[in-house]
This record gives sequence, C-alpha cells and structure tokens, in this order.
Amino acid sequence: MHCDLRLANLLIDGKTVKVIDFDDCGFGWFMYDAATPISFYEHEPQATDLIQSWTTGYRRVLDLPRRTRTKMPTFVMLRRLLLVAGSARTLKRTSQSRWAFPTPREPSGCARPI
Repeated sequence: MHCDLRLANLLIDGKTVKVIDFDDCGFGWFMYDAATPISFYEHEPQATDLIQSWTTGYRRVLDLPRRTRTKMPTFVMLRRLLLVAGSARTLKRTSQSRWAFPTPREPSGCARPI
C-alpha cells in the first residue's frame, strides 16, 4: 500500500500518471488507500462521487464485496485520526526547535480557578 495516495503525490503527464513519495508505504488494509485520496476533502459535496469513482475503478480489476465497500467511512475516519496524530507528533518534535512558536505559561483572558 502507498498509504498517502493523494493529488500532491501524483505526477500527471497527459494520460500518464506516476506515483511518488513512498515513505509511508507498507502493509495494511487496502481500503485505507481508498480513503487517502479524499483526505482534506471528505467534508466536501464531491467526496461521495470521488469514493464512487475509486470503487468503480477498483472493481474493474478486482471484486469489491458490498460488506467491504460499506467500511469506507471507517477508513476515512482512520485516515483523519492518523493525520491528526501525525500533526501532533510533528508539533512535539518542532517544539524542541528554536523555530517553534512559544507556548504561553498562562493563557491570557482565561479565568483562574478559585
């Protein structure tokens, strides 16, 4: 699995499409690769059409049972959770850097507990 198959990782030249950025690839659920292309678009109205197009293309090569297709929302949520976790991990790493934004010791404008 590629695990990050989205537009930013595709090189398109006419009818030729090449996939780049294999640093996240590995073993896992193949339906996860179906969820990654709609990352950051899952709330948009066209998300359903994008998922349907992926399903149609996949089924040209291999069968995709209905019970598997119905799991798509689960994998979209999994993708979102992993993106959030990855962001938190990156933030933690960069917080040690001098380029990280300073964290205030006490948020301004917040009420103090009594």
